[in-house]
Amino acid sequence: MLKYALKTRWNRRKESNFDAWVIEEANWLTLVDDLGLSTNLKNPFSPSPGGFDALICLGNSFAHLPDFSGDQKAIKTALKNFAQCVRPGGIFIIDHRNYDYILSTGNTPSKNIYYSVS
Repeated sequence: MLKYALKTRWNRRKESNFDAWVIEEANWLTLVDDLGLSTNLKNPFSPSPGGFDALICLGNSFAHLPDFSGDQKAIKTALKNFAQCVRPGGIFIIDHRNYDYILSTGNTPSKNIYYSVS
């Protein structure tokens, strides 16, 4: 998906709305530092004031974040970092699919679950 976003950005680079469009890839556990959000230094890849409009975690990758400590510390750190990067009123989407169900039945689940935190 990141590859598709980068390709779309390149193909539409001459449109004025895409001049400020930022696509960034970073380590979830060091996200704030990777994007330069932990300092007041001007970073060309940092979001607009207040954070990014949207963060999207695609492809069920969140389920593969290792929990080496057994206390979900890495998961909590990643979620905290995501929250620090989204502007107030922004959106954060985690694509999390039940692949065990899909593999065992050959179908996708009939229900979708959405959580909203305000």
